[in-house]
Amino acid sequence: MKERFGPVSLVEVDLLTGRTHQIRVHAAELGFPLVGDEKYGDFAFNDEVAHGSLGVPFKRMFLHSGKICFHHPITGEELEIEAPLPKDCVELIEVLEQRKAQNK
Repeated sequence: MKERFGPVSLVEVDLLTGRTHQIRVHAAELGFPLVGDEKYGDFAFNDEVAHGSLGVPFKRMFLHSGKICFHHPITGEELEIEAPLPKDCVELIEVLEQRKAQNK
């Protein structure tokens, strides 16, 4: 867990397999569904979040692949591709950080 913001937490996960829905299923089974997950998530909470209950409306699943590493299929060279967090995710984190600081 990178940081806790009241009812939600920001986590970083390393995938061990390429199984579909791996993060989503395991998080939900542990009682920590992803914000905005319409298949495995907390549907009432997601509706509240979509309407701004966390400070800004967030109408999608909060899931991002920040880095992927693999071997090039022809050269065998190890490749690492990184992608920044999308703007809407950054905005939500900033609002959550501000609210957390105000509640200290």
